[in-house]
Amino acid sequence: MPTLVSTLRPHSVSREEIAYRYPGPTGLVSRILGVIPHSFGLLEVWPPALHSTMVSVPALFDVPAVDLGRSVSPDTRALAAHAASRAFGCSYCTAHTAIMGSVVRGPADAPTIDGRVASVSTPERLDPASRAVVDYGRAVGTMPPDRIEAAVAELESHHDAMDLEAIVLVTVCMGLLNRLFDTLGVPLETAVQEAAGDPLTASAGWSPGKHEQEGDRLDEGERLVTQPRLLMVKEVPAAEAHARRVLADVPKRKGEQRRALQDAAGFVPYWMDTLHRGKARRLFVHWMLERLLADGVDPAVDPGLKATFGWVQARAVGNTVLASHMAFLAVRGGVSPDELARVGDRDDRDGSPDDDAVTAALALARATAGGATTLEEDLVASLDRHLRPEGIVELVLVAAIVTAMHRYTASIRPDRLAPEVEAFVAEHGPLLGLPARS
Repeated sequence: MPTLVSTLRPHSVSREEIAYRYPGPTGLVSRILGVIPHSFGLLEVWPPALHSTMVSVPALFDVPAVDLGRSVSPDTRALAAHAASRAFGCSYCTAHTAIMGSVVRGPADAPTIDGRVASVSTPERLDPASRAVVDYGRAVGTMPPDRIEAAVAELESHHDAMDLEAIVLVTVCMGLLNRLFDTLGVPLETAVQEAAGDPLTASAGWSPGKHEQEGDRLDEGERLVTQPRLLMVKEVPAAEAHARRVLADVPKRKGEQRRALQDAAGFVPYWMDTLHRGKARRLFVHWMLERLLADGVDPAVDPGLKATFGWVQARAVGNTVLASHMAFLAVRGGVSPDELARVGDRDDRDGSPDDDAVTAALALARATAGGATTLEEDLVASLDRHLRPEGIVELVLVAAIVTAMHRYTASIRPDRLAPEVEAFVAEHGPLLGLPARS
């Protein structure tokens, strides 16, 4: 089964080296999961991808507030993450969210894993508030979303505004991780598979699929580990210090963030006003300024191509808000509306002998626009032929950020678009299939 792992593994880094380089973020994640994920070593092929992932998880999982009882419960967080991952179809994340615990308690024990898996399989057994979490996770995890407006309304009826945001941001985080790890085809850790495999297989018909380790296992005999609570005193501050370094060039104040977005993007996205958590808002600004609007590792992957990539994906899942944002950014980045329309009408999902970096990138956008997918062998070869390993990881991160932003913009919709985007849609919407919003 073709995956990007075969292309990227020679350039990856061992988990032991990752733990040495980044003890804070690695320690934080391993407290929740009981293992250091294999995915970290692959993302380190292009270090900014690992850094963005490492700052996204605590910001969107509301660490340590959730873990210390100051937000939704760790079980609610895990339930939302598990429901969204199963709906998306990422076997890797489905297993991880089955066993995820908290920074304080460590990974879930066997009864908790069994209960969580059963709760998502048969949500009718849950209380109304928990059932709303599962129904929302399923709705937003499905690509395109299924009955999302009704699911959000039901969630609102059982949870206050801050808890609602916490639950939405959990699924946003899983949108990032679902897309990253499904597209890469990351091998599943033995300890996670042994802890979650049987209940998932029995209740959900789960299998590791392309995430099954081939040949000799990299981590034979490994088991989930619950770290001493005392270490949390070091790991949480160390992870926060890492986040400060990664986000050093992202403005902290809301007014400065708005000015930076206006200058770089040409508009201020509505989520600047709807996001209440400062860490999450700053993360979204980081995604926009330092990942989507920055020049790529490969010269062909410029901001215009990244926005076109996002336009293809948003259009495929019917997210007209995000599609409008991405179309605006693509044209601002030098792509003509006519070319954008032609790109949107194409449906190639593999690659061809006479392609180039741009066509390979857009084929990846189409192949990864829906739920879990297996990349065609020709596409994997095309990406390997035209892009450096770092450039491949960067494109996968772009796809992941677009999926994460899709989950937010599908869940928390604006009353109206930014004036600049509204004017753009009024002028080019008929050509691009974007409806005007009143």
